[in-house]
Amino acid sequence: DFLHKASTRIANNYSMVFVEDLQIQNMVKLNSTLSRRMLDSGWGHFGQMLEYKSQDRGQVFGRVNPAYTSQTCSRCKAVDKQSRLSQSQFVCTSCGYAANADINAASNIMGRGTANLYANVVQ
Repeated sequence: DFLHKASTRIANNYSMVFVEDLQIQNMVKLNSTLSRRMLDSGWGHFGQMLEYKSQDRGQVFGRVNPAYTSQTCSRCKAVDKQSRLSQSQFVCTSCGYAANADINAASNIMGRGTANLYANVVQ
């Protein structure tokens, strides 16, 4: 129920939705405790719900390459794992930009999604 409500709220309020194209089955092989939590959280189902609800409303939905989204500065695009100080803190070692790590990663995901969208339109 929660996944349906959250995906509906997102699909109703945003004209473009981009998510990381996570290979969940590969991720769960890394750690058994974490695997159970990831599978129980319903990430895959949530992505599917977002996709069909966005498309049903005629909105843009896209999946982007997840590589380095949390280690890339959304301002200067420098990639450095040292910039990710903690689970919640990002401070770029190149330009000094500081932000919540999830907000920074979300900006990178949005940037990649719009770049992919533009590239597909231009072709």
